[in-house]
Amino acid sequence: FFHRRVRDNLFAERAETELRGQIFLIFQTCLVLAVLFFDVTRKMQVEVFNQVSPYMILGMDTAVCLVYFTTKIGLYSFVNSVFFDTARCRRFTEAYLLCILALGVALFPPALLMVYFDLNFQTLMWVVICLIAVDKLLLLYKIWSIFFSTPIGWVHLFMYFCTLEIAPLLVLYRAMLYANNFLLTIN
Repeated sequence: FFHRRVRDNLFAERAETELRGQIFLIFQTCLVLAVLFFDVTRKMQVEVFNQVSPYMILGMDTAVCLVYFTTKIGLYSFVNSVFFDTARCRRFTEAYLLCILALGVALFPPALLMVYFDLNFQTLMWVVICLIAVDKLLLLYKIWSIFFSTPIGWVHLFMYFCTLEIAPLLVLYRAMLYANNFLLTIN
């Protein structure tokens, strides 16, 4: 992740099974985020939690996360293909998928602690926020090292990161709240 590779091909071609594994782990990340947001719904949207089936809440939150990650991958691919060359775009896509997968793996233990040991809500939120912040900082480093290593690149980096990373996180949170309230209206 931190090493800058210069080689074009060192006998390492992508296998189809690797892509299937990545899709499965992205789905696992979405499911873990949905389980964590389920606890947020339980604490902050009590009326939704009491009136809607928990399976519907988990399903809707998982679907919202899947749409979120699919849209972000599409947006990154479009924006990167407009401004940067194909090799950089491919390197960034690999790094971005690695960050998504690492986030899913890192959020799995707090989700288990929440489910099985009823971890304190405040503690859980701080742990999740810290893990997401570390993930975003690693992604920030990777964006800088791949695309914007020039001195004026910091301006681009700030705009790029805020537009395609920070704002979508806030949109994801609001979309999940809206989706849960929508479940309440159709129930």
